[in-house]
Amino acid sequence: SIQVHESRYDKRVPKRVVLTQNPPAGRKVRQGRTILVAVSLGPELMEVPKLEGQSLRTAKIALSNSKLRLGKITFVDPAYGEDEAVTKQNPGYGKKVQRGQEIHLTVRRAYR
Repeated sequence: SIQVHESRYDKRVPKRVVLTQNPPAGRKVRQGRTILVAVSLGPELMEVPKLEGQSLRTAKIALSNSKLRLGKITFVDPAYGEDEAVTKQNPGYGKKVQRGQEIHLTVRRAYR
């Protein structure tokens, strides 16, 4: 018989695939022995937070708290409004992405 003793995230192994087993494959065991397996939960997915409208500093903190990384920052022409406000993000708010994925931002500079 098989018993799942552990489930863990793995970015390379699809969900519900056996990662390890004990005793290992090829070993002879008595009939009826329980085989312990660790099963993949697949990649850990995180929800992208809403960054548009926030300051660049606040967006960086939100990404860190969400276990995501800051990707490329593109600055656009100055406009009236809050300095360094995020105007676009990619991937967008609410999307499910792998833990540690980069989120790219477009940031507006304000007139001084």
